[in-house]
Amino acid sequence: AMDLWCAQWFWPGARRPSAPELRAALDDLLRGRSELPAVHLNGLREGARTAAAAHGFFHWPLEFADTPAFDAVISNPPWE
Repeated sequence: AMDLWCAQWFWPGARRPSAPELRAALDDLLRGRSELPAVHLNGLREGARTAAAAHGFFHWPLEFADTPAFDAVISNPPWE
């Protein structure tokens, strides 16, 4: 679902899906129901997979779900 959401800005090909098409595809992925035909949904999923593979989408909340927060101290020059 996250790849489909991110792919809307990096959609492969000339025709980008409309907002209602993306909502219907997300409804299908998250709730198991959609108003779109299965062949159309499969095309949207394949487009999202292609965009995700080409751009390497990284979803911080999913990758680090068990980590509550990050703290970092970056300085230059590095101090002892």
